[in-house]
Amino acid sequence: MLREEVIKRLRDVGVHPDKKLGQHFLVDDSALATIIREADLSENDTVLEIGAGLGTLTEALCHRAGRVVAYEPDERMCSFLRQRLGARFEGLELRERYINRYELDEIYAEFPKDLKIVSNLPYSITSEVVVSAIGQITRLADVVVMLQQEVVKRLTAHPDNKNYGSLTVYAQTFAYAEELMFVPREAFMPVPNVDSQIARLHALSHQPKIADTHRYFRLVQGAFHHRRKTISNALLRTFPELGRSEILRRLAHAGILPDRRGDTLSRDEFITLAGILG
Repeated sequence: MLREEVIKRLRDVGVHPDKKLGQHFLVDDSALATIIREADLSENDTVLEIGAGLGTLTEALCHRAGRVVAYEPDERMCSFLRQRLGARFEGLELRERYINRYELDEIYAEFPKDLKIVSNLPYSITSEVVVSAIGQITRLADVVVMLQQEVVKRLTAHPDNKNYGSLTVYAQTFAYAEELMFVPREAFMPVPNVDSQIARLHALSHQPKIADTHRYFRLVQGAFHHRRKTISNALLRTFPELGRSEILRRLAHAGILPDRRGDTLSRDEFITLAGILG
């Protein structure tokens, strides 16, 4: 049983989980099995794992993938994993390091285009990893990750929904998020304050053509920063250099009523409007 194995490994390492570091260890066998099954690994795969922790997922990955690069910032856990797994799996590379979004962008360049990300992500860096992975989605073979359920709801939300926001539009511009398995908070030790979800991120088969990505994301962020305002007023605050009459003209050209709110616009409407604003 995974729970007993996690308790044993914690005892062997001699640590108590640190919630500040997002150390909530998965103790549900079915959830771990789902991650591995959905990752569909072979000896030809290179896998990036972020937050190796006690190595229960790491070990399962090593049994199936040819190369596993696992990041873990906790010195004691890394030492334990080197002793426990290092000698058994030649394809395992442990990196004792905390990584953020900008370091991830650099790390991707090290790997082949068909890299897979398979992780039970620490809560503290979930958004950073998701944003980075979406930005690189066309060079990733697969992304199967455990996320907070609230993040998955944001990734899969539709316009005019409370979970629909700038992260939603950013994600759906380039990728499709698939919900795989709900994982209740009781599946972790210690029990966190939120439920989780296993999800997959796919690259969209047809990537949109956006002439000016900076302007596009400036538009999206402005629309949701002023989400209680009409889209015309939100645009006036985001692009004051255009002036109200020009904004109204360009909204009409895009076929968007000026009294709509930004959180009712679809991804395609944002893309169309960004092109007209440009």
